[in-house]
Amino acid sequence: MNLYRKWVFVVLALVVFLFTCRVLINYVIDPHGIFRNNFAYQFTEPDRDFIKTRYVTEHPDRYRCFVFGSSRINRIDVRSIKDENCYSMGYSGGSPSRHASNLRYFLKKGVAVRTVLLGLDNFYHRPQSIEYHTLSYKHPYPPSIGERVLPYYARYLLSSVDDDEWKTFYRGCMDKWRGLEKERHGI
Repeated sequence: MNLYRKWVFVVLALVVFLFTCRVLINYVIDPHGIFRNNFAYQFTEPDRDFIKTRYVTEHPDRYRCFVFGSSRINRIDVRSIKDENCYSMGYSGGSPSRHASNLRYFLKKGVAVRTVLLGLDNFYHRPQSIEYHTLSYKHPYPPSIGERVLPYYARYLLSSVDDDEWKTFYRGCMDKWRGLEKERHGI
């Protein structure tokens, strides 16, 4: 009987260890920038919809004007818009329905929105069914679509990092390290 109990504890400890390793690896690599404040070591495109929506709701008094659109609107210099303190909500794959959800969420969270600009392009004619059904870099900030944040974080931390993300992270770290080494040695 003691032998079985020992094996159960060993297996449970191994499972806990493996889950902890997976969570730590996903937290450190953080391929979509969900847990980052500093993007110096962000080597893949971050989840800008998630990050920007969270940022605005954490700072509800900072902006009154928002420019929504796909990543193409990021070329607009929002500082050049007169008499407004604007924030660019452009991100890859942004769609009018997602922008409307974000805007409703901003209003619900007390963001005093005065001006909204929407940049439209041919990208918006794609089917909405492919918008964000996978855990990809286009996942919206969960509260903006009525979901809780904690289950999203759990799925994110327990998801598997694919080979391309590993390679990109490794190459990015090595390139950053080589750059720091060259800088340190004055090369």
